[in-house]
Amino acid sequence: MGIGLKAGEVVLSGALAAMFPAAKDDHFRVSIGGLCNCSVRFH
Repeated sequence: MGIGLKAGEVVLSGALAAMFPAAKDDHFRVSIGGLCNCSVRFH
């Protein structure tokens, strides 16, 4: 297609949700259709 990436750009193939910034003390949890749970906390 002739469209290049610029420094710092990110490609998300098949992302389930939009990206957003995380900050100190944020805690995120996701459950994927009964398959698994995952959580992350930023310190």
